[in-house]
Amino acid sequence: PDTGKAMYDNNKPLPKVMLEGTVKINGANCSVVLDKEGNCYPQSREIVLTEEDTCYGFYHWFQEHKEVLRERLDKYLRGTRDGVKAVVVYGEWCGEEIAGKVAVRQLSKRWAVFDVRHIDETYENGGTGFLDCDLSELLHLPEIDMYDIKTFGTYHIEVDVGNAVMIQNQLVEHTMKVEEECP
Repeated sequence: PDTGKAMYDNNKPLPKVMLEGTVKINGANCSVVLDKEGNCYPQSREIVLTEEDTCYGFYHWFQEHKEVLRERLDKYLRGTRDGVKAVVVYGEWCGEEIAGKVAVRQLSKRWAVFDVRHIDETYENGGTGFLDCDLSELLHLPEIDMYDIKTFGTYHIEVDVGNAVMIQNQLVEHTMKVEEECP
């Protein structure tokens, strides 16, 4: 009978899981959307960007590179399954004058792409729409200051779900490595 309580076997060992992580870059979360009708536009986490609300200049960078972005995303969108209404590319807009007292602020502005999402029926019915795909071929264009986030390094850790202390120690160790590189 379904009691509404979790049921698990305490005698079974908990799994070990491999995780891949990237460095967190401090900046502003910005994205580019391309829908099936050909509309291509920039947005921040909350709003569609405009001439008046540029999100530290991301709107202007987008306008300058709109056709390259549209071409790349259109090629990608045409290769997707039926029912995909739009593709959204997410990244961190970082560099000069974007974030507080962090080392990345000394760099010229750039967009570090970290994820791609399909907007389709699955997403509209509660699915995430996020894709597990290689962004480097599609969206790594250093000539326009757009980079796959993995360019800046990745790390892999095996997490023993049954050992919370070890998980905490591993995460603290990785955090300290990042802190040493970018205090």
